[in-house]
Amino acid sequence: MSMFQPMIEEGRIHVISKFRVMNSFGNYRATENKFSICFCRMTQVQVLQEDNDNIPRYKFNYKPFNELYRMKGNKTYLADIIGFVKDIYPLEQTIISGKPGTRRALKLIDEENTECTVTLWNQIATNLESALIDQDPNNMVMVVSGIFVTNFRGNNSVSSSTATKIYVNITEQRVLELSQRYMESKTQMQLIETPINYKSKQKLLETPSASLSDLILFNDPETAEEYFFICNVRINTIMDNQKWRYRGCPNCFRKTIDAGDTFWCAKCDIEVFAENSYRITMEVQDESAKTTFVVMNKEAEKLVKIPAQEVARTIKHVSTSTS
Repeated sequence: MSMFQPMIEEGRIHVISKFRVMNSFGNYRATENKFSICFCRMTQVQVLQEDNDNIPRYKFNYKPFNELYRMKGNKTYLADIIGFVKDIYPLEQTIISGKPGTRRALKLIDEENTECTVTLWNQIATNLESALIDQDPNNMVMVVSGIFVTNFRGNNSVSSSTATKIYVNITEQRVLELSQRYMESKTQMQLIETPINYKSKQKLLETPSASLSDLILFNDPETAEEYFFICNVRINTIMDNQKWRYRGCPNCFRKTIDAGDTFWCAKCDIEVFAENSYRITMEVQDESAKTTFVVMNKEAEKLVKIPAQEVARTIKHVSTSTS
């Protein structure tokens, strides 16, 4: 599926042919259909330029807030929820399975005035601001797709998954109805100021703001396994432009080993379909110093805004056409 991902454009109509149909399987499925489409090497994908009013742009599996508890422990299907945004909490640094991560909490209200707190994790939490650009902060209806319910510290916990997506004030019937309902109400969104505390057992240390000089001359106090710095820098130039990519494992993103007709991931200890991943070296500077940063994989993709797989395919096409 990864090789087809650049061809799939959300919100567009696609013609897909030469695929397999198989019984749905696995946990945390996005839909409750009995069958699923399986892409193969012969599969063809075409994007239609025109829209078709007979094909809905959105399709969600909404769950009422007062029924979410029934999903607790259900690992088969993911669900979608919709609610008026009441509170948005700031990002927090935390530990996830022994590794540093980020989270953000939201509080939503549905048509029955039932409140639900949703925890967004990692990239979906970090990227929330981009979904809120140009939105009225006191009139936002949000759809959170691909959520699951677990038990956390004795309470039901609604969390995002790797399949979660956020939609704000989209042109969808339930969204429009809920927006109109709360437009005249006194409900006002709040940004909750929540202090971030780092306990010593978490072995984390964050410097809220640092210069490049601080980073270069940093003297490790040996109070943490990893350190996080926030630096505002200017990118001077991109270096080593001939080595901007590597063949990475689609599971752990580590560099794979070329094994002739296939690739091997030593970390996962399996044969994989390796993908082009970014490895960009750049010269940066601020008022205090100049140095080089190496930006990898998805973090680099945020800057380039084009998947590495698509760039590699374009370069190959241009090279073939030139020769």
